[in-house]
Amino acid sequence: MKRQNISSGTPWEKTVGYSRAVRVGDQVVVSGTTASDENGVVQGIGDVYLQSQYIFAKIGRALEQAGASLRDVVRVRMFVVDIGQLGGGRAHGEVFADILPMITLRFANGAIGTIDNSRKAVYGYDQRVEVFGSAGSASSGNWYADAVTVSTAAGVGRGLPLNFFLERYLASYQHEMAAFVRCVLEGSPSPVSGADGRAPVLIAGAALRSLRENRPMRVGE
Repeated sequence: MKRQNISSGTPWEKTVGYSRAVRVGDQVVVSGTTASDENGVVQGIGDVYLQSQYIFAKIGRALEQAGASLRDVVRVRMFVVDIGQLGGGRAHGEVFADILPMITLRFANGAIGTIDNSRKAVYGYDQRVEVFGSAGSASSGNWYADAVTVSTAAGVGRGLPLNFFLERYLASYQHEMAAFVRCVLEGSPSPVSGADGRAPVLIAGAALRSLRENRPMRVGE
């Protein structure tokens, strides 16, 4: 499969050995991007908004070289020291307000979580969860009927993800029912409370408001 490496000319790309962006087939992946020009000079020092504007323009140029554009972006990760610094979010909104790529969340403890959930994917129900923190990371991918991956000269492939809740979470439903039966027979307290059920609803509500208002949102705000 044809590969295209794109460089923005910064000195670190050659020194460290990486590309600003890489296109393979119809997919383009952009490396982590900072507000430094081709001479290594940082732009917009002390101003998150100006730095973010510079970064998105830099990414846009790399995408154009790859035959794509910012309108083709489906996923963005932004790393900030303080999520209260809204300059990066404002610049992001100016670029992606009508494009609406997948967003990331930075939690109070410093970890960064990403949740992708698409029930309209042509290959089935797509669900992946990743959490990044200074001490490590955790990720959970799609469930498949088997662990077989077929590799040939034409490419690498595998079967479709399990496409229904009962298939994906069969073991969870079984444990849930078993716990309910124990509560009834033994009079023991339920391991899951109403607060546990309410928590994901609050998280979803905060994510929806964040999307609509184009700003970071605290759960329960």
